[in-house]
Amino acid sequence: MAERKRPKWPSTKFLRRRKTENDDQQPYLGFGWELDYFEFLQKRDGGIPQLDAFPIHYEGRKRAARVRSFYGRQALCNSVVVHWDSLPRGCLPIGDVEIDGDDFDSPTLLTFRWGEHFNKIFFWDNPHDIGPLDPEDPSRLIRVANSLPNFLRSLKNYDELYYRTFIELNTTPLELPTIMEALRDCGVEEFSDADYTKGKNCTTWSATWQEYYAQISVGHSVKKLGDVAVVSSVAKASRCFLAIDACHWDQASALRAVKKALKNVPAFKGAKKAGQTAAQREPYWRD
Repeated sequence: MAERKRPKWPSTKFLRRRKTENDDQQPYLGFGWELDYFEFLQKRDGGIPQLDAFPIHYEGRKRAARVRSFYGRQALCNSVVVHWDSLPRGCLPIGDVEIDGDDFDSPTLLTFRWGEHFNKIFFWDNPHDIGPLDPEDPSRLIRVANSLPNFLRSLKNYDELYYRTFIELNTTPLELPTIMEALRDCGVEEFSDADYTKGKNCTTWSATWQEYYAQISVGHSVKKLGDVAVVSSVAKASRCFLAIDACHWDQASALRAVKKALKNVPAFKGAKKAGQTAAQREPYWRD
């Protein structure tokens, strides 16, 4: 059999570098150099990639996902034991994934050791405690890359997917409770633990001009909808902003939802976009 051509690996940086163990490069858990993941384990024993985000169509809509970690040897063994009865045939779990606004499911990254999906990377929907699962059910598999190197190459900074839009309110902080109450009445909740408002695909929160200026001027601006210098002319404690957090593909619908909720609120009259920046939210597993 001809030797497999080695893939070209991207120079992916990891936040927590783990020292690989010298195991004489012997096959591991029944797989060896034919699998990209085996070569990955020779280069590093798992870890958290610095660029960790990727878009995925999940539960009927486009979502932002983040790689929590890639498994090292020990974590791989543990995951195989835990999921043995439900793993699709011929696959290996290689990492954990987090989906924005989904605290129930525990998605996993898989790669296949043989067959038509050999070396491809899949997102595996792995719900908790809802009864027996069919390991051959294809509806639980979503292909995200043709190979592990390609998947690593496709990962992005979370800031490239998740935006924060600031709307300057032509009112005082005294009117903010009225605005936030109107949003809640229409199902648009305030920012809470990075969760989406159910059905609205966004979260909102109020901000002072100091918070706005600090975030829009730190170099992470996605799109400046107005001159940042305008802040100097309105830099008074009486001015305030409404921040809307959403994936960039949900921004338009999020803005429409907010405007619809506040169209009859006098305090929202004269509101205008002030700027747009990255949401700048670090996940808890990086603490």
